[in-house]
Amino acid sequence: MPTTTEVRNAIVAKLQGITGIGLVHAFERYAKEPPKFQALFVKDEKIAGWLVRRASFREVRAGSRFNALVVRWQIRAYASLLDAEASELEFDLLIDRAAAAFRDDETLGGVIDGLSESGADGAAVGLQLDDSGPVMFAGALCHSARMSLTTAYEVEIGAPVADDLNSIFVFWDMANPNITGSPTGRDDQVDAEDRITFPNS
Repeated sequence: MPTTTEVRNAIVAKLQGITGIGLVHAFERYAKEPPKFQALFVKDEKIAGWLVRRASFREVRAGSRFNALVVRWQIRAYASLLDAEASELEFDLLIDRAAAAFRDDETLGGVIDGLSESGADGAAVGLQLDDSGPVMFAGALCHSARMSLTTAYEVEIGAPVADDLNSIFVFWDMANPNITGSPTGRDDQVDAEDRITFPNS
């Protein structure tokens, strides 16, 4: 039975493995000064950023000892709009790659039970594109997409709550054009890591 942090990190890791996705944040980012805010989303002099946020959850009875926790995650994506480069086509391709990544791994590496609220035929499963279109973001004209992902897993009734969240780790495996034999150009080695530590309450 995973914790919210473990599920969140699994979603972020899945997104980070997508070629060309840019910067992926495990939570919604804010900054008072526009240049600092823009810097959170700029890679290679273009805006290319994704955010993962828990939007809602439902807990339903699944047995005498377990409940099913159904969590809806909101995923937002932003990318510089460059008409001369037909950037919308590349942005749509990124969304398709993200959908395929979750389609091919419905348990997020065994962390959860599935990416659907129900196993019934016709039930939504995997990454859903809710809305896509141009917006002004971080002071620039950008493509924007709002997506949703539903995770479902069992939680034990009466089990102790996990320790308070103290920190989040994000590990980066950078693409390297000199690597051969890997479809993503990555070698599964950690090239950099971010650790965000929260102050004690």
